[in-house]
Amino acid sequence: MTLERNDTIDFIKFFAIFFVVCIHTSPFYDYQFGGIDGEKISFIINVFARFGVPYFFVISGYFLGQKLILTGKKSAYLKRYLLKITKQLVVWSVFFFFYDLITIALKSLVQGLNLDVEMSNYLASVFRIRNLYYGINAGTSYHLWYLAALIWSIIILAIFIKMGKVKLLLGIGFILNIAGVLGQSYSTLLITPLDTRDALFFGLFYVTLGYVLSNNFKYIKLKLKPYIWSILFLLFSFLQILEGELSVSRLNGIWQNYYFFTLLTIIALVLFVLTNPKINHALVNKVGANSVGIYVIHPLFISLSYSVVNILHLKGITHTLIWNLLFTPFIFIISYYSYHFLQEIKSGFRKSLRF
Repeated sequence: MTLERNDTIDFIKFFAIFFVVCIHTSPFYDYQFGGIDGEKISFIINVFARFGVPYFFVISGYFLGQKLILTGKKSAYLKRYLLKITKQLVVWSVFFFFYDLITIALKSLVQGLNLDVEMSNYLASVFRIRNLYYGINAGTSYHLWYLAALIWSIIILAIFIKMGKVKLLLGIGFILNIAGVLGQSYSTLLITPLDTRDALFFGLFYVTLGYVLSNNFKYIKLKLKPYIWSILFLLFSFLQILEGELSVSRLNGIWQNYYFFTLLTIIALVLFVLTNPKINHALVNKVGANSVGIYVIHPLFISLSYSVVNILHLKGITHTLIWNLLFTPFIFIISYYSYHFLQEIKSGFRKSLRF
C-alpha cells in the first residue's frame, strides 16, 4: 500500500520555520524612525508567526498516522520514532548545556561577575525534576521545549491508539488546549502555576489532530477547495492579530503566546495543505524538509551574533533598518547550511566506520 506524496507539506514548512525564527529574532522590535513604530510591526509579525509550531505538531501527528497505516508493526515503529526524537532532545540539550557553561564563564570573566554564583544559578535552573517533562528551559536551550512536548504528546497518543480511543483523546486535547490558551494570553484573568505551553495543554491536541486527519484522508478531499482554505487561513490570521492586540492592550496580556484563533488558523492551513498536495519549489521544499535542523540550531547563531555585537560595542547597529531587514534571513540561512554541514560530517563519519 502506498500513499500519495504531499509536496505542499515541506513547502509550508519553509515558511513555518522562517516565522519561528522571526519569533526568536524579533525583527523591528528596537527600530524607530519618524512615525514608524517598529514595536508594533514586530508585534504583528510575532502574532502572525504563531502558526509555525502548531503546524509542526500537526504534521508530526499526520506523518505518524501515515506510517502506522503502512506498517504492521505499530509498536515497533512508535518506539523507533520516539527514540529518534529523544536522541535529538538529549543531544541538543547537552550541546547547549556546555555552550551555556562556556558562555557564562566568559561573561563572568569579562564583566567581573562571581563565577560560582553564576554557575550555581544556571545549574539550579537546569537540574530540576520538572525539566524531565518540560525540557530544559534555561539559557540557550529555551526552544527545546517543543521536542519534549512532542515526545510526551506521542506517548499519550500511543496509549490511546492502543486503547482505540483516539477520537476521545482529540476531544480531551481540545478542552485542554482551550484551558492552555487561558493560561497563556489570558493568564492575567486565570492565574495558574502551570506552564501551559507543554505537551498536555498544547502539543497533545495538535499531534492528535494530525493523526486523526491522516486516518480520514479520503474524506478531506470532499470538503472545501484549497483557495477557500487559504482565504480562511488569512482571515483567521488577521483575527488572531486583533485578538493579540486585545489581549495585550486591554487585558494586560503578555507577548510570545498563543491565542484562540490559533486553532482555527492551523486547521485552515493544514486543510489547505492536504487538499492541495502538489506545490513544489525545489529550493523551498528542500529547506522545508530540513526545518527541524534549522529549529534546533538557530538559537546558537542568535546568541553568537549578539555576543559579537556586545563585545564590539555595536549595540546601536541593532536599531538600524539594515539590521532589522537582514538579521532574521541571516540567522535562517546560516542555520540551514550549518545543520546541513553537520549532517554531511555525520554521514561521512558513518561511512568511514563501515570500512
